[in-house]
Parts: sequence; C-alpha cells; structure tokens
Amino acid sequence: MPDTYELLEARHRFAAGQYEDALAELDKIPEAERDGDWYVFRSEIEDKLERYYDALHSLRIAIELAPKNKVYKARLKEYRKKLKAQGVPSASGKKVKSGCLPSCCGNECCTNEFCCECGGECCCSGTCECLCESIDCS
Repeated sequence: MPDTYELLEARHRFAAGQYEDALAELDKIPEAERDGDWYVFRSEIEDKLERYYDALHSLRIAIELAPKNKVYKARLKEYRKKLKAQGVPSASGKKVKSGCLPSCCGNECCTNEFCCECGGECCCSGTCECLCESIDCS
C-alpha cells in the first residue's frame, strides 16, 4: 500500500498514542486501496484500544488477502499467544486448549477466534486448517 496522507497521518497519530484518531485516519483510505498491511496496522491500533476480537478479525482478513504470507500468519499466532497469556477469553468464552474445540468443527462456520491453540482456523466444511503448520488439527 503506498504511503498516502491518511496513512502517514494514521502512523503519526498512532506513534503519539492517539489511537482513536489513528483509526479514523486509517479508515479514510478507500476499501479498494486496503491490503494486508492495512489490516495488520488496523489490528495494532485495535489492540491498543483493547478491541482484541476486532484485532483478531483484522489479522484474519490480512491472511485472507494474502494466504501465503507467513509474516501475517506468524503475527496472528503470536497475537493469540499474547491474548492467552493476558487471560483474554475467547469470543465464545471457552478456554483455549490444544486441538479443535468440538463447537468449531460442525457444519457451521467457526466464530470462535481461538479455535486452536496453534493458531488454526476452522472452515465451513467442518475441517480445521492449521495456520502454523506445526500441528495437524484435522
């Protein structure tokens, strides 16, 4: 994503600790110009605003936009570890454990952001796809 006035202003506001203003500036960038880096930066702002589930969602979108980007996947994995260490509960309120949670792998899309401790995601087909590639959750 090219450095636009809005992006530079968002970075400036972020560095100054003005997170709401940084998010407002970032959101001025048209959707057609948003890439994975935009969503990763958005997740950083959302984290500072303690909007943890929004930050996770933004990271997931970054990965959807660039599924082969190992940096994005690693960032998601580390962010999940950070939240777990801070004691932030999953979106469903369930404790995180290794492997897939039974509620994740049904016929409905998984809405539990912490499906797998390894950073895996559940898809609508009922199988769990591991993002970190170190654990096979299926």
